[in-house]
Amino acid sequence: MKCERRGWATGDRGGIVIGWLVKLVVVVVLVAVVAFDAISVGVSRLNGTDDANAAALAGATVWQQTHNEQSALDAAEEAVPDSHESLVPNSFSIAADGTVHLELRRQAKTLLMFRIGPLRRYTYAVVKGESGPPTS
Repeated sequence: MKCERRGWATGDRGGIVIGWLVKLVVVVVLVAVVAFDAISVGVSRLNGTDDANAAALAGATVWQQTHNEQSALDAAEEAVPDSHESLVPNSFSIAADGTVHLELRRQAKTLLMFRIGPLRRYTYAVVKGESGPPTS
């Protein structure tokens, strides 16, 4: 008597493994994209603070030399290194002691967040910068 094997054929096992691997790859890719975007937003905020302080230092240096507010503002704007950054309008101010205060708006470079309407606002960071005049 010949015993027939019922149930899974040998070709079906390969299909199940391939299906499982495809699902695993999709999940890993989605997690990687979300992680990249989250890290990008965090790094953008940290780097934005450094850039804002550098722009404030440039403005404070020019203010110390010229005592011209427009020249100091121009120097601060020129010191902003990235095309994804800009000074927030009306945020530039100079204190009596020569300390420059400003705000910098920076957009994070993300893969997915900037394409999704409700999440787009999280890709923008407004950071404050402050610097006194350099001491010799």
